[in-house]
Amino acid sequence: MEVVLDNNTPAEVLQELALKEKSTMLLSLYNDDSYLKEMPPQYEKSKSILRAVAKNPNTPPDTLKELFEFECCPIEVLNNISLNLILLENPCFLEELYHNSADNYKVFGMDNVPSFFEEWGVYNKNISIRKSAALRIKTASLLEICLKDENPLVI
Repeated sequence: MEVVLDNNTPAEVLQELALKEKSTMLLSLYNDDSYLKEMPPQYEKSKSILRAVAKNPNTPPDTLKELFEFECCPIEVLNNISLNLILLENPCFLEELYHNSADNYKVFGMDNVPSFFEEWGVYNKNISIRKSAALRIKTASLLEICLKDENPLVI
């Protein structure tokens, strides 16, 4: 875990760790008979490592995309301190994150979702993104904006 938390850990190491822990997490679900009662310990350990990788500023954008679609990490990806720099280099990065995730609409309703992401969703030119945001966000002022949307599908 020290390696993951170290801001000097190289991007390649973080990529390898993310791949290894994703595999371990998935395998622990399939190889454990107690999955109906509680998650196996290895699952929880891998989940915490993946969250730490998602927070690390050296985690490469492609790895962040993979972690965003993993249900345990989208908030950590959106709160990654390097996200502002990534968005400067690639202004479409939020769209890429959103469209690469199967359960993308759920992110708007998660606890601790950053306000900039909710705003991005509410003001997005893509109707399906605005609709997803309107269905899930919890911020009253942004919900009011959704209610005033010109497209009836958003309301």
